[in-house]
Amino acid sequence: MSWLLSPLPPNWDAALRDVRATDPRARAAAATRLAQPAPTDREAALEALFVLCRDADPRVRAPAVEALGALAEPRALAVIAAATHDDDAYVRELAA
Repeated sequence: MSWLLSPLPPNWDAALRDVRATDPRARAAAATRLAQPAPTDREAALEALFVLCRDADPRVRAPAVEALGALAEPRALAVIAAATHDDDAYVRELAA
């Protein structure tokens, strides 16, 4: 019955680990968690989100782009701008 439950939001360490997870749901949950780093973890969050924005699965790219927008980091602007040309309409919408 565990397949009926959505995954719990990962803690910080798990989110960083799950950037490389095989399950796209884990990578998407990681992207969502990385949107709220502690000030000392901001750089690690940005680097992980830059990776997730290039993910093959649009269900991962969407929350990654959204998280980068929430962080309001000037260095993320180029990544977010590139996402406006994504193949997936929802990713483009979030980037815009």
